[in-house]
Amino acid sequence: MTRPNLHLIVNPCAGHRKARAHASDIEKRLTQLGLEVTLAHSKRRGDISKLARQAADAGIRHIAVAGGDGSVCEAVNGLMRSPAEAALGILPVGTGNDFVKTAGLARNWQDACQDIALACKLDQPLSTVDVGVCNSHYFVNCLGIGLDARIAMEANKLKHFGGRTVYLIALVKTLWQGIPHPRAKIEWDGKQLEQEISLITVCNGQVVGSLFRMAPRARVDDGLLDVVVARGVSRLEALGLAHRVINGTHENLPQVTTLQARQITVHLDAPTPVEADGELIAENAMALDIKLIPAALTLLSAARLANQTTKT
Repeated sequence: MTRPNLHLIVNPCAGHRKARAHASDIEKRLTQLGLEVTLAHSKRRGDISKLARQAADAGIRHIAVAGGDGSVCEAVNGLMRSPAEAALGILPVGTGNDFVKTAGLARNWQDACQDIALACKLDQPLSTVDVGVCNSHYFVNCLGIGLDARIAMEANKLKHFGGRTVYLIALVKTLWQGIPHPRAKIEWDGKQLEQEISLITVCNGQVVGSLFRMAPRARVDDGLLDVVVARGVSRLEALGLAHRVINGTHENLPQVTTLQARQITVHLDAPTPVEADGELIAENAMALDIKLIPAALTLLSAARLANQTTKT
């Protein structure tokens, strides 16, 4: 009997090099579970996107990435740019692993190996999730404009801390530096909002930065983006707002506007940083065109497929 093929891409720097430490164990476990594994390591930023696209273009239908949200985002950008169809498996060995939480995927690499192996052997369609795109850059969990992009920038500098500690320290450092309040014009579904903002977060998933429940009602397969807009706030107000966001109880605050849309445009009156799935994609953005592509990504997960079947 032919063993299913799996192309595994490892980001050795993910999770403060946790991915490098577990790479051989992951490959061994997937092989034990009956897969023919081809292993590739990324060496620099952008490699995962190239490796994922090359694999898909070569006709490989099962591709997995071992890393965090940034690694997943890179893989998605590669797959979305390929004309071929391939399913993506995720082995969560990053710092935050936010996307897997909302998508209902395994939260440790051991369970993920089993889930991916079973999915590779299934003779039926797998589940799909929506994908966002901003100015030609794809994302699956969130897009952050302003304050959360600045927090992500600081978090990426903190190489010696793990887990949620990274984002808490990054939050404090960012607030200490001050909060710019660019004026933003936001347009969606024939509606418009114009005001000074601290942040705009466009969510496909629920959790941002490991612990912030930015969009508690978001679903990765509902065909909608959940958008959170926070007006210009002081440092003290931001601290109080952060506490409410961690608990997911911020949506009714007067400083916060929430909306759902399939497509939005944002125009800023000052250059502003933007992050996608925790990685900086622009330092000085002023115009953003954001839209959702429904059911654009197939996930290599038997567990998620089973959960969807049960719900229906």
